[in-house]
Amino acid sequence: MLATERLNHWLSRVGADAGQAPCLDEKGVCAFVFEDEVEVLISVDDQSPFLYFFAELLSLDEQNESAKAKIFEHCLKLNLCPSLTAGAAIAFDPIHHRVVFNETIALEDLDEHRFFSRFTAIGTKTVALWRTFNGRSDQAVRDDGDASTPDRMPEMGPVLPFEGFV
Repeated sequence: MLATERLNHWLSRVGADAGQAPCLDEKGVCAFVFEDEVEVLISVDDQSPFLYFFAELLSLDEQNESAKAKIFEHCLKLNLCPSLTAGAAIAFDPIHHRVVFNETIALEDLDEHRFFSRFTAIGTKTVALWRTFNGRSDQAVRDDGDASTPDRMPEMGPVLPFEGFV
């Protein structure tokens, strides 16, 4: 089974829980919106052995250099604690000037159960981190809470995180 077929099968199971019919677009990307706030992208390519999770946490376009330095310091500290990032990574996207949250997983390490587990963990942590980076940490998801299935599909297509890097 091709990677895109496999992921579409898993996505159909996720979508059934949310009453949606998610599937990969022609570029191999599917986007979910968690808690009506945060878009998480899932991407796979039949020519690559990896699955990617990706979310924008904060645009840095309007930040001064001092604020950026503090943000980067905070990112580094968060990356030192896997329980705060669900084992994924917070990074700087120099092309789009933003802080992003991402994880790359070898497809050979995934089955449907592990995919759903990573999907919910990434969703939960993305919401918590997005709220923290956007000054809404009082609403952050508790560490012991399970992520819910996404509330809705996004209204517009996502910007691919990989554009500009190749």
